[in-house]
Amino acid sequence: MSTVTPAPALTGSVVLSLLTALPVPSPAAQELIAVHVPFASTAALPSGALNKWLARLNSAVTAREAPGCTIAQQVVEQDVEGYATAQCGKAWMSACLGSLGVSPQRLARLLRC
Repeated sequence: MSTVTPAPALTGSVVLSLLTALPVPSPAAQELIAVHVPFASTAALPSGALNKWLARLNSAVTAREAPGCTIAQQVVEQDVEGYATAQCGKAWMSACLGSLGVSPQRLARLLRC
């Protein structure tokens, strides 16, 4: 009787390599991020590849592509170290405000109340 050995989990670096090979956004990228949680430790990821992929994601978010925004949400939720938000947070916030139809100046006035 043979036993089946489960496959080892993919490392964050391997998942990031797979993500860079996929179009951003894509359903496959969403699934990889959801299943393997590669952004839980961004410090362990190769910074060059991470920055390149975040730039591609940033383009999708600032173009207000809904799937890109969904992936950005997954990244922010996983990124407890805050790396992705520090790199792209301002652009993502502007895109979110733009899609809501609220200017940053109007929001600043609202927040002062």
